[in-house]
Amino acid sequence: MAAPITIEQSPWYEREAPSPQIGDDQFALEVAFSAARRDDKPTVALLGAYRLPGRYGDMYGGRIPGAINIVGIDPATGRLWFNTGETVDAAPLKHAMDPDPEPPKPGAVQRVAVEGLFNADFAGHLGLPPEKAGYSAFAWLDEMTSSVHSVDVPENKDRPETRGHPPGWVDVETLRFQRSAHSPKLEGSPIALRWRKTDPSAAGVAGIDVYGALDPKLLPQKPPQEGEPPTYVTVMALGHRNRELQWCSAGVPAEAIEAKEGFFEFSLRQLVEWTEPAQRVFVLCVVGTEKSDVLVIDPARQARQ
Repeated sequence: MAAPITIEQSPWYEREAPSPQIGDDQFALEVAFSAARRDDKPTVALLGAYRLPGRYGDMYGGRIPGAINIVGIDPATGRLWFNTGETVDAAPLKHAMDPDPEPPKPGAVQRVAVEGLFNADFAGHLGLPPEKAGYSAFAWLDEMTSSVHSVDVPENKDRPETRGHPPGWVDVETLRFQRSAHSPKLEGSPIALRWRKTDPSAAGVAGIDVYGALDPKLLPQKPPQEGEPPTYVTVMALGHRNRELQWCSAGVPAEAIEAKEGFFEFSLRQLVEWTEPAQRVFVLCVVGTEKSDVLVIDPARQARQ
């Protein structure tokens, strides 16, 4: 077994032996995890790599790690923690990015790809609780996500106690577990999402609903007994311009489990704030270690996807 990585500072941007390798013929966002120690205490190192289309460089310049969200979800509680791949004192990315870069002029040299590395003390950078726990962990950059990994984080009583709910939590009953005429078909995916602007006269994110479907294999055989945790559905929404990530988790109700139907829906305005001009929104759903493809919502479109 490889020796634990010694973390001197977090985040950092050099390659480590377990860092993911991405070929020159592909675009991808990948992460790996390794045992680590920081201040002589046990932790887990997240090691990330990306190779992206050149447009990401046009939008974010040298701040791509700041556009990447590192996410950890506790499947036993549905709680979610996240942080970008930059230091906490970095200037807000929304003031430095170009959300709608002009296409290159005819004859100009076009940026083909951008690539780089990002690493972090997974537990410390996300502010995870001091107790030993398992997490579903991944990285997310707009339309792209890494694979979801199951990560065991060791106990460290010196990690600050997390009080209340983590950032971005929406304290409302957001998800409605019901089948709709607009519910998507799975078509080979374990989780499917689609969106529809139900009120064309509404501006921005108002009047947009998102519909989801879960493969019945993601549901337990029977509803949880007293004291057993439910199967959590976690939905996240990320604004392209304001870079704000908001989320909610809800346990699949007993009726849905008994019917073997994992359909749900929600109003986008409950997870995304109004911006002017209206921003694109990226929506993702995770259940355990399964995730949907990223749903891209453009409020300017009268979508019937």
